[in-house]
Amino acid sequence: MARLLNNSESWWHRALTAARSASVRPLHLPPMSWGRSGRSSALERVAARRQAVARLARCALSERDSTALFEAAAHAAALGLDAEYASVLEIEAPQGLLPRAAVGWPRGPAGQPGLDGAAHAHAVHASGQSGPVLVADFRSERRFRFSPMPADAAVLSGVCAPILRKGSAVGVVGVHAAKPRAFTPEDAAHVQELANVLADAIARSHAEHELRSDRARFRGLFDYAPDLCLLVDCRTGRIARCNLEAQSLLGFTTEEVLDRPVSELCLDGDGGTERRVLAALLRGDSVRDAELRARRRDGSSIEVSVSASPIRDPDGQVSWSLCVWRDISPRKQAERMLVAQQTHLRALAYELSVAEERERRRVAAGLHDDIGQVLALAKLKTEWLLEGAQAPGQRVLLEEVRGLLRQAASATRSATFELSSPVLHQLGLEAALQSLGERMEHRYGLRFEFDPDEVPACVPEETGVVLFRAVRELLHNVHKHARASCARIALRIVPEGLLVRVEDDGVGFEAGAPAQGFNAAGGFGLFSITAQIGGIGGRVEVQSSPGAGTRVSMTVPMAQRPAA
Repeated sequence: MARLLNNSESWWHRALTAARSASVRPLHLPPMSWGRSGRSSALERVAARRQAVARLARCALSERDSTALFEAAAHAAALGLDAEYASVLEIEAPQGLLPRAAVGWPRGPAGQPGLDGAAHAHAVHASGQSGPVLVADFRSERRFRFSPMPADAAVLSGVCAPILRKGSAVGVVGVHAAKPRAFTPEDAAHVQELANVLADAIARSHAEHELRSDRARFRGLFDYAPDLCLLVDCRTGRIARCNLEAQSLLGFTTEEVLDRPVSELCLDGDGGTERRVLAALLRGDSVRDAELRARRRDGSSIEVSVSASPIRDPDGQVSWSLCVWRDISPRKQAERMLVAQQTHLRALAYELSVAEERERRRVAAGLHDDIGQVLALAKLKTEWLLEGAQAPGQRVLLEEVRGLLRQAASATRSATFELSSPVLHQLGLEAALQSLGERMEHRYGLRFEFDPDEVPACVPEETGVVLFRAVRELLHNVHKHARASCARIALRIVPEGLLVRVEDDGVGFEAGAPAQGFNAAGGFGLFSITAQIGGIGGRVEVQSSPGAGTRVSMTVPMAQRPAA
C-alpha cells in the first residue's frame, strides 16, 4: 500500500508540475484517512470520491489545458479506487485509442504512456459500450480478445468507463490493478462519474470552439463584406462597430466612425426618408431597401440602399440594429439615364406621330381636292351624256360608267376619312368620335353608344389626333375579335386631364395576354396605343376577362406636347 501511495503521489506531483507549467490552477484532492486496517472507512471513501469528482468538475470549468485535466482525472481515478494504474484515452481516427494521461504506466521513447495489451483491449471494448466494463481477472476474460497474457503481466483486473458525447464514445477512463480484484458497482460508478465530467468538459470545449469559429466567421463576414455594415446601439443611436467598407464607401476610417451618431452620416432629403429610416433604426424595426443619401468625408454624398435587422438581448429586448448600406449610385445614375432616354424616345415618337398626321392630312386633302373633284366632275359629265344618249347600248354603258364613278368617289371619301378625319380638324374630338361611331355602326352593324361629358374645345390638336386614332383602332378590334353586339365610348373630365373609355360586351380575354384580344396587324395594336398615349404623357389601363367583355381607359393631360 505504501508503494501505491508513493506511486500515486509521484504521479500527482507530475500532474501539479504540468499544471503549473501551463499556468493553470491544479486539482487538489482531499487526503485519504487511513485506519488501523490500512483502509479508509466506507463513508470516508464515499465522501472522498464525491469531493474528488466535484473538484475535478470545478477544475474542468476553469481548466483550458486538456492534458492537465486528463492527468488530474487519471490521478483521481487511481486514488479513488486504490489502484496502481489509471489512464485516460482519447479516440482519434484512424489511430484509434491513444493514451493522453496515465498513472503508473511506464512511458515509451516518445514520452507517451504505454498500456499493456490486456488493458488496451479492455479500453477498446469499453469504448463500444454505454456504461462501465468491470474485469475481475483478465486470465478468465472472454468478452474481448487480446494477445496471450505473459506470466509477468502488469495488470490482472480493472474498470473502464466510456467518455460519451452525443451517444458515442470519444474516449475511455481506465483503472487497473496488478492483482485479481472484484471491483464493486460503486467503484464502476465512480470511474463513470469521472468520465462524465470529462465528457462535459469535452462537450463544452467543442461548443466553445464552435462558438469561437462562429465568431471568427461572423467577424470575417462583417469586416470584409462588400457593403458597409454598421452595428448601431438602439439606445443611443451611435455606431458601435463598422467594417472596412466605411473607408472605401464614405472615406472615413474605422476610428472616425466608431461612437459616432449614425444620423451624422445621413443627409436629410425633402421627403424626410432619412428621418423615418433613422427613427425605425432606433425603434429596432426592420428596414428593407430604403433609399437615402449618405454623407462622405469630403462633403459629397452618395445614394445608398439601407437594410436593417434588430438584434435582441437574452431578455428579448432590442438593443442593437445591424445595418447594411449598399452603394446604389451607379444604378440610380443608370436609371436616370434610362428615364431621360425614354423621355427622349417618347418625344421622338410624339414628333413622329405629329409628322405622320400632317402627312396624312396632306394626302387626304389631295385625295379630296384633286381626285375627289375629278371624280365628281366625271360623274357629272357622265350624267349629261346619259341625258342625250339615244341608243340603248350607249345608255347601258354610261350607266355602268356612272356606277363605277360613284364607287370610286365613295372609296375616295372613305380613304380620305381613314387617313385624316376632316370632322376632327373642323369640329373637334367629340364630334369626330360621334361620327366615327356612327360610321362603324352603319358599316358593320355594331350598335354604338356615345356618352360624352362637357369636353372643352381647347383639347390640343395633337392630343385629339392620338386619341381619335386610338379609339378607331380599338373599335376595329372590337369588330374583328370581340364578337360583340355593342360598343360604348365615354368622355370624362378627370383631375388628371381627359379620360376616354372604350368598352364592349364581347368575349373578353386574359388581361395579362393582350395578344389574344388585340392584334397589331391593323397597324396600331394595343402596344402601339400604349406607346402613343404614353408619348403625350398619358396612361392606358385594360380591364378584361374571358366572357366579361373589355374596357380600355385612356387618360391624357390637357397640356400640350411633352418636352423633348
